[in-house]
Amino acid sequence: MLRLLSRAGLYKQVGENLRFFHDSFESYFAARALENDFRAGRNDLLTECGKNDRLRETWQYLVEMLEETGDKPRLDELLEQKLDRTKGRT
Repeated sequence: MLRLLSRAGLYKQVGENLRFFHDSFESYFAARALENDFRAGRNDLLTECGKNDRLRETWQYLVEMLEETGDKPRLDELLEQKLDRTKGRT
């Protein structure tokens, strides 16, 4: 399967590793994984990713996915709660 995806141009080989041909693919699939975590109530990684500048594109994809389903306000609420808890510790 990987060989087929590589020949199709979705993956490229870098040394001994395979990477997506374009970083946006990686960001998209990372956002899908975060969306699955969000829907399953596994929010630890999600709240950490929200403040990581290196994941800006991933986060934007996630926001767009959740806007389509009307779940963006739940994400905002989750992040606000995390921020409130963080401020309460200082």
